[in-house]
Amino acid sequence: MITYLLTYKLESEEKRNAFLSELRQNKADVISRAEDGCIKYSYYLPCDDSKSLLLVEMWESEAHQKKHTTQPHFKIIQELKQKYNVTTECDSL
Repeated sequence: MITYLLTYKLESEEKRNAFLSELRQNKADVISRAEDGCIKYSYYLPCDDSKSLLLVEMWESEAHQKKHTTQPHFKIIQELKQKYNVTTECDSL
């Protein structure tokens, strides 16, 4: 199993909320959770940072996560990150 902690950093709380709203409208989280090998795919709002969004991803293997990055909904996530000028910090456990 592999776990990724991604912190999305945005310019304001409003942009963070709009980014999250569009992710949900496009069902990026729902589609990701349904992928083969996905154990967890959840967004969290940090209580100490109104400009960030935390994504916790857990996959059965690195190969499953790599396949996730080739899916059409992943491209939508990347486009939204560009639209909202999101920077990403990633840690793996």
